[in-house]
Amino acid sequence: MDKYIEQVFKNKKVNKSKLQKYGFVVNDDVYTYKKSILNGIFVVEICIFNNDIKSTIYEMDTNEKCTLHLVEDYVGSFVGDVRKEYLALLMDVCKNCCESDVFKSDKAKKIIEYIFNRYNNTLEFLWPKFPNNAIARRKDTKKWYLLIVNIKLNKLSSVFAKHSTSKDILVLRTVDAKKLIDNNKFFPAYHMNKTNWISVLLDSDVDIKCVYELIDDSFNLAVK
Repeated sequence: MDKYIEQVFKNKKVNKSKLQKYGFVVNDDVYTYKKSILNGIFVVEICIFNNDIKSTIYEMDTNEKCTLHLVEDYVGSFVGDVRKEYLALLMDVCKNCCESDVFKSDKAKKIIEYIFNRYNNTLEFLWPKFPNNAIARRKDTKKWYLLIVNIKLNKLSSVFAKHSTSKDILVLRTVDAKKLIDNNKFFPAYHMNKTNWISVLLDSDVDIKCVYELIDDSFNLAVK
């Protein structure tokens, strides 16, 4: 993996459902995308298998590989333009086809996939100082219906006073906070109104179908 791919796709995960919408062609689980750069002088080919991303730049006329953009000692406006357009393409692919890979739990990943498939929503990371915090909001009202954070358990509840392990936490709107909170799977809301929001410990044995229902309820509560 070249340094530009490492920089752009750090802590990112490819969303396969977005690749073909962007223009990638799939063959035997390998997704391939080609685009000309520098007014057709070069073609960039990006290949993705699982989350392994590789790219090659070819000269359009000779079909020979170009690697000058990867050699730091090469300078000049021409090589600079190649690097600039190459990096811009990688960033555009990342923006449109990838999601943050900050959240590692299986349930968090399923939730990210669920809100994309059901509501065409992706997570928004609003706070540069808090890269482990993300929200999802309705497109019509712009109101949040979901917050996912990766925090130390002792910040979630006094129940975990002696636990400093970081876990993925889902925070949702609800009308049944008191009824749901059991300090095992469901906890008072982290950083939100504790009357109208709850926290769900995604490392618990909570049923993912139940979580989906709570997400739908939260989405509906954010209508006004």
